Amino acid sequence: MDAKKIQFSEVFKSELSAIQERRANHKIYADPAAFNLPGFETCLPEPAARSDALNDVLTALNDEGQNKLWSAASDKDDYRAGLIGLAFSGGGIRSSSFNLGILQGVHKAGLFECIDYLSTVSGGGYIGSYLSSYYHRERKRREQRIDKTAAEISAAIPFPFKHVPGEKENDYFRHFRNNSNFLAPGGFFDLLIIPLMLLRGLIINLAVILPFLLATAVLMSYWLGRLPVNGKPSYVALHTYWYNSFELLPDNFPFPVTTMLAVALVLMSLAYPIMQMYLQKCHFGNTTNQRLRETLWRGMSWILVMAGVVFFIELQPLALVALENVLAKGIVQSFAAVSALAVIYGHKLTPKLSALLARLAVSILGIAGLLVIWILLLWLTSLLFNAANPDRYRFLYMLGAGILILYTALTVDVNFTSIHKFYRDRLCKAFMAGAEPPQLSQLDTTTAPYHLINTAVNVIRAPEEEAYKNGRYAGFFIFSKNYIGGMRTGYIPTRDMEAASRHVDLGTAMAISGAAVAPVMGKFTNPVLTFILGLLNLRLNYWLPNPWHLINKGARHFLGAREPFRRVGPWYLLREMFGLLDARSRYVNLSDGGHIENLGIYELLRRQCRLIIAGDGEADNALTFDGLAAAIRMARIDFGYHVEMDGLDEIRGGLQQHAIGTIFYPGGRIGKLIYLKSCLSGDNSLIATLSEDNYRTSPRRDDNLLFDDNAYIARYKNLHPDFPHESTGDQFFDEAQFECYRALGYSVAVSALTTPWRTPAPPRPV
Repeated sequence: MDAKKIQFSEVFKSELSAIQERRANHKIYADPAAFNLPGFETCLPEPAARSDALNDVLTALNDEGQNKLWSAASDKDDYRAGLIGLAFSGGGIRSSSFNLGILQGVHKAGLFECIDYLSTVSGGGYIGSYLSSYYHRERKRREQRIDKTAAEISAAIPFPFKHVPGEKENDYFRHFRNNSNFLAPGGFFDLLIIPLMLLRGLIINLAVILPFLLATAVLMSYWLGRLPVNGKPSYVALHTYWYNSFELLPDNFPFPVTTMLAVALVLMSLAYPIMQMYLQKCHFGNTTNQRLRETLWRGMSWILVMAGVVFFIELQPLALVALENVLAKGIVQSFAAVSALAVIYGHKLTPKLSALLARLAVSILGIAGLLVIWILLLWLTSLLFNAANPDRYRFLYMLGAGILILYTALTVDVNFTSIHKFYRDRLCKAFMAGAEPPQLSQLDTTTAPYHLINTAVNVIRAPEEEAYKNGRYAGFFIFSKNYIGGMRTGYIPTRDMEAASRHVDLGTAMAISGAAVAPVMGKFTNPVLTFILGLLNLRLNYWLPNPWHLINKGARHFLGAREPFRRVGPWYLLREMFGLLDARSRYVNLSDGGHIENLGIYELLRRQCRLIIAGDGEADNALTFDGLAAAIRMARIDFGYHVEMDGLDEIRGGLQQHAIGTIFYPGGRIGKLIYLKSCLSGDNSLIATLSEDNYRTSPRRDDNLLFDDNAYIARYKNLHPDFPHESTGDQFFDEAQFECYRALGYSVAVSALTTPWRTPAPPRPV
């Protein structure tokens, strides 16, 4: 199908080589080349210090029969017998703070040395990228030392987030904590930058669209004429020739072509029974008859589309008349007012009505954006009719359009006019361990886990053989040390991508993975809002050179113009605003990895990791496990892997904060999933929906958290009832907020992986 395409198997082999190098530096592997499970007994505390859940998982992993199945599969199909992955979910700084605690808990349990893969999505990438940049920086420091020895270079780098009671946090830990308010570290003046960025982008986006409006206004001015309507002078009537050239219709009939197309649809519908009688008489066969019917329906569909387009064109004269009306002039304000009222007061009504009003407000907002452009077009057209010398103004319109097209084509790079660069720069300052973001190809994998940064490549339609994926509106796309790409676009060596696009580094990948707001957002795409989000420059996404294009067309064909004229031009902005995205264009549109899978375990399942530990920091107040459920569903559909969970109902009942999954891989091989959820024991309003017995025996109630467990978490919960599911829109954490999420993550991981440090509280009387 494709001329050239690097297969996933080649990507996987390169990752295994890097992982093997890391394993060789650890003493917990009997044979690093065999990729068996590590020697858990040499790096984990004794079984009595582990939780029952972890001991059960390790027992299942070390089952003799399973070891034989995994070893046999490794020899036969190149699958590996003991890969272990750690996944951090999306959720902005909330998830990053929570997963920092998870990371500390995993290290305390002795499992961090065993991690082969680190898979991060969106906000989970903040802490993941910080970890990768830290190991890169420390490795570089060692290599630059004059008195270095080979043993010192290869020695393990200390874990950066280890906390020793009685000792202050190290500088790396404190740097991460100091940047929890990363978007506006300077306060008020930093906050002003965000609206200024949006305003600047809006002006440039209008400069991209305006030439088309000017040219359309000139064409409309030729089409429309200054004729009397109802005895009053008007510049908005159609030419008499246009009205009266259709002799079958009355004079001055306003929609002649639309009417004729509608009549054609009626006649074709009436002719359908006659056609069926003819087909039955001729005995063409079922296949031929089906083909003829499909041709008829397709033809009628095209006529219907043409009728809609022509109706809009023929509507313009009436719209210009309405432009003079006060009501029409205030229609945008009316739409905006209705949207605002629906959003502000909708939540005070019943939940169903509130949800309906919220959807209505979104639709009104999207329509209002198109309406503004339409009214601007009508206003530009009316200026031509009111001008004393219309031909002169037509010339000025076309001259202005030409100048704007030349200006935008030569200067506008849609990656730089968006707010992506601002977002990336702030992330890099906060989460690059106090250094410049390293190149992905230079990341250290001798001590650090192999980092997979998950993003989504936005495509509106899947290939015909994968039509079942059309509802996703996106494909999986990763950034890593050795390769960049996905199944839709193919993969390319990371060094080749870095040569083609000098802006690709760890900071850019982290920002793309967290690009939560964009006109096209994978499964969250709203076609009604696509245009208005693009116009308002609410674009964190990124246009990256297409790996498929680079491999098949070559770098010379791809790069084209030299710097500084090499850019992602305004044409791609228009494609983005109208949702015209595919996986074969010169550039592909990337956004938040959570736009297709927000937990980060999909790529670990693709690699058949035998043990996966996942920290879920999503905002999930109803505890419906959206990220987990989506990942399990897609793994079942795409790979055939089945995952059974045990403990989700206990999480919903407030009885625990973790669940254990069993992964059924091909050939009878079993993997395990340790799922760590951001929630509070007993903190769940859904507890009342359980049986009365479960409710009465629950150790805690959501309105009576134990302060003795953690005083500042309990106090924060009392002040902020939405904790730990506060909105992802809140990216401005203060000290207390950051620390509560970190402490919660640590508590969740430690309670799931180790024995409790204190006796659980007895059930409280009801």
